[in-house]
Amino acid sequence: MALNEEQKLEIALFRFGLIAPLLNNQVDDPKAYLEKITSQIHDVPYYGKREYCERTIRRWLWDYRRDNLDGLKPQNRKDKGTSRVISDELGKKIINYRHDNPGLSVMLFYDQMAREGLILRSEVSYHSVYRFLKARNLVKPLVEESAQPKDRKRFAYNEVNRMWQGDMMTGPYLLIKGKKKPCYLFAFIDDCSRLVTFAEFSFKQNFEAMKKVYPSLLWKS
Repeated sequence: MALNEEQKLEIALFRFGLIAPLLNNQVDDPKAYLEKITSQIHDVPYYGKREYCERTIRRWLWDYRRDNLDGLKPQNRKDKGTSRVISDELGKKIINYRHDNPGLSVMLFYDQMAREGLILRSEVSYHSVYRFLKARNLVKPLVEESAQPKDRKRFAYNEVNRMWQGDMMTGPYLLIKGKKKPCYLFAFIDDCSRLVTFAEFSFKQNFEAMKKVYPSLLWKS
């Protein structure tokens, strides 16, 4: 969206209204105030309904202290089409790791990279990695294509419990003690019978949350 200077100033003033209580020490508990405004849906001029994370609010504070209202004006991106979170170096690592682990879902792929220390959850979110892979058509499992086309049939086991397939999807937001919290559905389906063997919602989207969906017996080995 191309905005003129007057429109950018209006958005800057809106952002200032959110951070002003923090700048002026008008709140007794800054953390509680941040939790409050990040749990709300804001009607932003020209942008419509928006939600903001704590990192964004803290960045606005830094931008204002550095450049006053000019620092709060939206800027036209010069790097459109590239990720501002994932650097070129990290992007190469993700692509190489994806080729080394072609069968993992993106959720398991992200969790495995984090466990091996290749990415930091505090700096790179699951959604950033998902968008990065999706832009490069690397979300679905990689399949080597034969030079000669041939008839392919859907792979499936013909015996129950020979293979389960699992995945995660984003569920609805729930209002918990006045705050909106996203939830995530983890589910496993038997490849042969198509029976959903286990499914559960969680407020987390990591590997530990997925493990809780399985019976604990399966994880004792």
